[in-house]
Amino acid sequence: MIGYVISDLHIGGGDADPKLEDFFQDEAFVRFVDGVRGPDATLFINGDFIDFAQIPPYDVPAPRHLLWPESASLEKLEHACRAHGACFDALARFAQTGELVIHIGNHDLDLGWPAVQRRLSQRLGGGRVRFELRSSRWHGVHIEHGHEFTPENALEAPEVWKHRWAAPGQQEVEYLERVWGTDFMLEFYNGLEREFPFADNAKPTATVAFHGLRQRWIGGRELVRLVLFLKRRGVPWSGLSSALLGDESTVDKVVDGIDDREWQTMLETRRREDAEFEAEIITAAATLSPDERAILAGPSAPLGVAGQLPGGPGATLGLFRDDREHRAARDRMSEAGVTHVVFGHTHDVVDGELQGTLFNPGTWIPSLDLRADTVQAKLRAEGGLSLELLGDDRYWVTDRRAVEIRPNPPHSAQVRLLRI
Repeated sequence: MIGYVISDLHIGGGDADPKLEDFFQDEAFVRFVDGVRGPDATLFINGDFIDFAQIPPYDVPAPRHLLWPESASLEKLEHACRAHGACFDALARFAQTGELVIHIGNHDLDLGWPAVQRRLSQRLGGGRVRFELRSSRWHGVHIEHGHEFTPENALEAPEVWKHRWAAPGQQEVEYLERVWGTDFMLEFYNGLEREFPFADNAKPTATVAFHGLRQRWIGGRELVRLVLFLKRRGVPWSGLSSALLGDESTVDKVVDGIDDREWQTMLETRRREDAEFEAEIITAAATLSPDERAILAGPSAPLGVAGQLPGGPGATLGLFRDDREHRAARDRMSEAGVTHVVFGHTHDVVDGELQGTLFNPGTWIPSLDLRADTVQAKLRAEGGLSLELLGDDRYWVTDRRAVEIRPNPPHSAQVRLLRI
């Protein structure tokens, strides 16, 4: 008996929107899946298997907490299956002899729909396929995608991922919940990535936002969404009641909305030198719902200094990966019978942190770590993150990993990280 965990493949729709396709590892994926196939094997795909937010259709309803209905998710799934047929064929072969467990992440919440699960199971030949919304426990190893401990990607309630809403004059329809990270991807990153492939996989997101705002390839609309997210952490998207933001203070509230001197200095400079910036902020704020405008009018929100990792808990957007992941891992390890934890989501490879108990196979798609020494040197030399650097593939790394789990009955296992 043996188990394998891979994560964050971010399979796209191929020709359905080729500029947003990030997964070009089909041959390596097929070799890996066929290589581990067997009657005693279990393969966990630990979230973000398919990147539904980068596959058409992209139509979303007016309420910002809603994404798309089941019918749209089915259409997206079909695009992915056609684009990566060899990958799905390999998984079908695996599921005929072993067990395939698909965890649902923040980029593939669509896999929660019953019709989507039925269609994917059918595409995989009706073999042993299981879907998990949250986590699995396998021979003492806790396996979880990990987006629940990053507020920008977490659902309001972990078990409530769909909501009913009716457009004017129409019947109610169920929609997926739209978390802030997906909203930001749809409104900003998808457009950027069409010109600069893999741009959405540059981490931390907060650092990308800082340099983009300073160098003017991120505008006022994205700033409004960023500040709104930072201020609304812990505030439900419904049921808010407070004073609304007045038009005369819109720009001040947004520019002052991040409680960090370096951010405020940068934003004031942009505001002073770019007349269109203020107009973009006012236009973007005008499209917000009353609840969102009330949040925007609230106190400023803290965010760490750009390009650095601050030293305390509480930040989001890819900052404090170690602190958040470690705290979540310790929490899972405190549960009876848990000896190891395997996360995904962060795209950071973790090889036995916390005294050999914490692992993360990272992502199979190219990534740009803005904290890496070589990238930091480039940032200093160029005075910040440029679009040219985003497009320079010399700084992007592809590092295919898997976690191997060998059970030691009854409730323990040997766990190690493999390079594929």
